[in-house]
Amino acid sequence: MRTEQVSSKDDYLRLIDLIRRDKIRLLVHNRYKGIRKSVIYGRCGTSFKYFEEAYETGKVILQFDEFGPRDGFPTPWQEVLADYSGQEKEIQWCKTCKYFKTVEEYEDELWLSEKMVLDSNIPCKKFDNTQDVWIEYFNLPAGKRTLYPKRCPKWAKRDKPSAPNVGDESMSIDSFKERINNQEDLLFGITLFYQGIVQMWVADEAMLEMNRESYEQTSKRMNEAIKRAKHLLDQVQENSSKLSLLQEFEFPPTIEEMAKRSKILIEAYDDLFSGRPRETPLSEKENLQLMKVVSNRL
Repeated sequence: MRTEQVSSKDDYLRLIDLIRRDKIRLLVHNRYKGIRKSVIYGRCGTSFKYFEEAYETGKVILQFDEFGPRDGFPTPWQEVLADYSGQEKEIQWCKTCKYFKTVEEYEDELWLSEKMVLDSNIPCKKFDNTQDVWIEYFNLPAGKRTLYPKRCPKWAKRDKPSAPNVGDESMSIDSFKERINNQEDLLFGITLFYQGIVQMWVADEAMLEMNRESYEQTSKRMNEAIKRAKHLLDQVQENSSKLSLLQEFEFPPTIEEMAKRSKILIEAYDDLFSGRPRETPLSEKENLQLMKVVSNRL
């Protein structure tokens, strides 16, 4: 029994790592809204016991990659993890295929069409060779489809983008500066979220401790990455031969759901406290005001 518990905890830590890298997605049931949804999401990332309870009661499910299949209880989450691990090196979806093409409105509505869409609206450059896959896909009821077909026999690995030319120097540097700014915004949004959690759960020491530890680890990791990115940018501006290093630099992965909440928090903050220096802490009243606005927008 003891061995099984340790194994499950190890699997949980591996699962959380994959979630943080957006390899597997943790989806909270849509009956939970606003701050409640954020709390469930946050607690699943810090408490093994809470995650198991949330999974087994249907509060959360798991999804492969960005557009992959979803699974939840009664399928044991360890089985979902094992299934993913067998595919981890090569997730074969349309968006990782070299023949993928972007079709406007496909992800908004066309994939839910009751009938086969026009050939020109199929997001595949090799439609002549994949017709059977798409016919089978659109023959499925919309509620049983994933966003794109699975297991296409014509799938081919997408090529990695080539390094930028020196002639693109200013564009690459400007783009990298924007990436740094986005990371700083993201970190500020996460900080606002943490401050809201502190105020909301002031009487729950266990909850505060879990979120404090998670926030401190995330903040430290992101601050260090931002510092390294700024140092690299200085080097490239002094020596353009290192330009390709900008493209190779990777910031720590962030769970998509948290990134969305961070953006909403910042937008609400800017609307409420326009021009206010970010380093100026919010009062308890201001924090409550911000959380109320964010809750309505979520």
